[in-house]
Amino acid sequence: MKRVVLLVSALLLACSLCHAEAWKFVSMADSRGSDNGVNTSALSQIVTLVNAENPDLVIFQGDNVNGYTSAENLRSQLQTWKAVMADLNCPYYACPGNHDVQDESHETVWQEEFDFPLNGPPGEEECVFSFDHKNAHFILLNSSQPGMSHRIQQSWLEDDLAAAGSYHTFVGAHEPAYPGCSHIGSSLDAYPTDRDIFWQTLVDWGVGAYFAGHEHFYHRSTHDGVVQSINGTCGAPIVCGSFYHFMVVEVDGAQVSARCIDVNGVQRDSWSYTDGEMTFSPPTRFETGWNLMSLPLMPPEAAVEDALNDVAAVNNLTNAMYAYSESLPGYQIYPGQFTQMEGGARARGYWLYLTTAPVTETLVGKATGGRAEFPLAVGWNLIGYPHTTEIAWSSCKVRNSTGLELSIAGAVWSDWIQEAIFTYSGGSYVTVMRTSGDDTYVRPWYGYWLLVFEPDLTLVIPKP
Repeated sequence: MKRVVLLVSALLLACSLCHAEAWKFVSMADSRGSDNGVNTSALSQIVTLVNAENPDLVIFQGDNVNGYTSAENLRSQLQTWKAVMADLNCPYYACPGNHDVQDESHETVWQEEFDFPLNGPPGEEECVFSFDHKNAHFILLNSSQPGMSHRIQQSWLEDDLAAAGSYHTFVGAHEPAYPGCSHIGSSLDAYPTDRDIFWQTLVDWGVGAYFAGHEHFYHRSTHDGVVQSINGTCGAPIVCGSFYHFMVVEVDGAQVSARCIDVNGVQRDSWSYTDGEMTFSPPTRFETGWNLMSLPLMPPEAAVEDALNDVAAVNNLTNAMYAYSESLPGYQIYPGQFTQMEGGARARGYWLYLTTAPVTETLVGKATGGRAEFPLAVGWNLIGYPHTTEIAWSSCKVRNSTGLELSIAGAVWSDWIQEAIFTYSGGSYVTVMRTSGDDTYVRPWYGYWLLVFEPDLTLVIPKP
């Protein structure tokens, strides 16, 4: 996923992020030990230190316990682990490691002991899942799935990334993709072709960092722009001269900063990156009167007057901007009924009325790296366009609830949707069709009306 800034200076970038709310999360892994499968002493010390950081949440990348035992002994060990983690002042989310699960009975115990999101692939719910928090999307994978050791759930991962739309994405699993110590050859690198496909997926979709454990030491590296953090012991036996530790990650607008903290509260390392690079694109001009528009980039700060700061500088947007809710159906008015915009992979269409125009808008944000998917409701849907480059309407797809995916022509022939979509320009509606009409392309900055006849459809807009 490319990080893009349209017509922006460094000063404008800094100003556009100044209202973003900074927040923290913690990454931990590998706490197995001798107290009913858990190193309760080290883990308790780290929980106390984590609370002092006041994070919003914790992700834990597996090997919570010693495991390699019966299902009922595993249950007892996990309950000991949970008792220590209950002292956290925030929620936690964990994926299993090789010590936690070796067969389906162990996965069943894991699923019964935890209450994690249920959106994973069939049979892997709560072992594999994703969730959103503020401006970030988190994905936890299972590199120890029975019969699939040293691999992850690639197809599900791609579908989840396509449906996601947060500015930041963080992925975690137990095994590193690029091990550096005691598990070289017995991590995701055991299947290098699959590992490379997995990593390229992270690159393509703009994932910022991948958190792992498995190796009981601390190590960070960067591969094709994605950070790998192996933070592999908050209690498990230390290897390669390491130390018990955890990671504190702060997200502040487009900026991500991480610190490695040891069990004594001493910072041992730090790293950071900015999820957004600068480039230039031709100016976008909004017209006087009504504009049917969308944001081709995902802004790090989604408040309307931050995302459209140039427009807002010369226009009063109060009661001059409308979003359409397909579920009501009906319009929502800014700022009484909505205050934030969705762009990029979650682009919505908006009506915008301007008294002062033309205006050249400077948009700061992150481009969609792959296909984008939009759930559709029966009736009229007001959608946005999620890319910075136009594509032919005929190249889009429509998928139904059974997974059947049709071309636009096939969806029209099957009476799923109306062929023509409509945008608005120069004071009148413009038709976009596959081979005729006023236009055959869907374009950045425009919003589009699409009429849907069949329930539970998804519009798939490919990467240009």
